[in-house]
Amino acid sequence: SKIQRCVFSDSQAGAIELRGASEIEVLDNTFHKTYRTAVWVTKESVPGSITIRGNVAMETLRHPRDIGFFRPFAAFLLELQLRELSGNVAAGSTGSGFVIRPSVGSCDANPPALRHEELNEAVACVT
Repeated sequence: SKIQRCVFSDSQAGAIELRGASEIEVLDNTFHKTYRTAVWVTKESVPGSITIRGNVAMETLRHPRDIGFFRPFAAFLLELQLRELSGNVAAGSTGSGFVIRPSVGSCDANPPALRHEELNEAVACVT
């Protein structure tokens, strides 16, 4: 299945939540002013089966009801190993741009170099 070339704007509870998902591609979507997350892949999904490529998340905001306690959030909140994570941009998040739990690899490895369009970027995010 694919979620492709969609625009999500002013989402009150996040835009895309993949819980228990498998074999899904999230491609070339635009997220603007979403609360808490633009894309959240939960640990109940199938590891290694989800692709997130070419998406732009602008202004991922803390939900107004979250005042008074700290709830970590990110434009892209990923709780398991994906098949692919490339070419995504998180811009202007009042939380994190990307949160990946657990870690998806060792920094000691020598992976092949990525082309510029394959890189993920977090720009002007708070953390």
